[in-house]
Amino acid sequence: MKTFFSALATLSLLVAPTALANNAKSQIEFQSTDNSFETSVCIIAAEFGLGTAYDVLRQNGSSVAKFNRKFDCNGMDLRTFARRMGNHIEDDQMETALAKN
Repeated sequence: MKTFFSALATLSLLVAPTALANNAKSQIEFQSTDNSFETSVCIIAAEFGLGTAYDVLRQNGSSVAKFNRKFDCNGMDLRTFARRMGNHIEDDQMETALAKN
């Protein structure tokens, strides 16, 4: 029983900070300082993931490589920004977010 309690306490200590970090990350709201396409791509990468940003770039005749040569997202390349700021909201909310930008 003591081993079970010890394992449970350890698991709680490991899971609690992760849950709090994930909860805080899900509450991040990105706001653009302008209505440019480039800013929208950065926000899309952070909110929906890099795959969605790839799709948006392709639909507009561009690529991540071309984007990264000319632009950055808060001083980071698009991949790094998406990974660090990733919020990944549900796909059905994407159209609403795109309409705002």
